[in-house]
Amino acid sequence: MHNDHFSRHAQQVLTVAHGRDPSSDPSIARSWLRCLEDYHLDPAQTIAPTVLEHGRLLESRERLQQVLQIAGNEMNSLHQQLSGAGHAVLLTDARGVILNCVTARPSAGFSSAPGCGSARLERSL
Repeated sequence: MHNDHFSRHAQQVLTVAHGRDPSSDPSIARSWLRCLEDYHLDPAQTIAPTVLEHGRLLESRERLQQVLQIAGNEMNSLHQQLSGAGHAVLLTDARGVILNCVTARPSAGFSSAPGCGSARLERSL
């Protein structure tokens, strides 16, 4: 079932990116096409994230503390604008390390939590 979800998602990405779904949002199609063509991402490939040690995450957050302070209110505002859409708003550094995340909690509206409880370092492209 888990693999079936990724297969359906990969097929949807390819269908939308190549313009074969007229009901799709053109901005989503352009974004997915960029991912495919410019970054050579494969939507069918699943790669486990690299989890950072807590100390490395804190170092990353400390380096960008001023950005985190400025971005906090904007992230909350964006999340509220997307309310009900099942989205999370992430702020990453240049290496893809999640520095802050605003996401809905089932019982408490939304929350702003550093790294949403985890940190990821995406593979280099």
